Amino acid sequence: MTAAAKKWREMPSPDKEKYEAPAKVAKEKYDEAMKAYVDSGKKDAWKRDPERPKRPLTPWMNFIQEHRQSASGSVTEVVKSGAAKWKNLSDIEKKGYEVGYAEAKEKYAQAMKAYKDSGKAAAWEEKVGIAKVKAKKTSKDLKAKEKKMKAKEQAKLKKEKDKGKAAKAKAVAKAKKAKEAEKAKKAKETEKAIKAKDADKVKKAKEAEKVKKAKAAAKAKDAKIKTAKAMKAKAAKATKTAKATKAAKATKAAKATKAIKAVKAVKAKAAKA
Repeated sequence: MTAAAKKWREMPSPDKEKYEAPAKVAKEKYDEAMKAYVDSGKKDAWKRDPERPKRPLTPWMNFIQEHRQSASGSVTEVVKSGAAKWKNLSDIEKKGYEVGYAEAKEKYAQAMKAYKDSGKAAAWEEKVGIAKVKAKKTSKDLKAKEKKMKAKEQAKLKKEKDKGKAAKAKAVAKAKKAKEAEKAKKAKETEKAIKAKDADKVKKAKEAEKVKKAKAAAKAKDAKIKTAKAMKAKAAKATKTAKATKAAKATKAAKATKAIKAVKAVKAKAAKA
């Protein structure tokens, strides 16, 4: 930098002219732009309106300002020691700061209202361009709000449409389910009827088998009784025949005995004669 400065100082005026002329033109443009910038109020936008009421300090900020008067050290150390001291204050000691803040806050609210009502706030905002920014922001916010409302309305319509679609799908599914349930019910009833029919068929077959067996048993019983009767009759006949044979034999034997006795009597009589 020193070498460049030395070179510039030693440079002849004609050589400097090619640098100074463009710099002068640029300076004039800058001054003109700066004046327009200042006149527009944009520069003042970086400042605070001197007529705007100042917001009161909170109890803590009032206390720390007082503490700074007697405390020493770095900002961090002062704040740290102030915080410790504030923490150890009694409720009565803190009350003094709080009451003062409440009163100052009330006065500030009144002063701020008067400041706004007087039109000074609007005049300052107009002067520094804040009013335009706010108006632009308001317009932008309104557009954003409208866009949001439109999107919300579209979302609502979509939701209703989806809801209707879902309801329709639900109704179709319900009808399908009912149809399937009816079909299943009919199939179950058919199966039940078939089972009942088969059961009745089996029952009838069992009953027929039972009747058949009963008939067979009755027939067998009749045959047994008949056979028993026949055997009994045969036995009775045999007994009768045996008795008749025995009686005949007895009669024959008696006759033979009688004949023998008659012969013996004759012989005995003949012997006596």
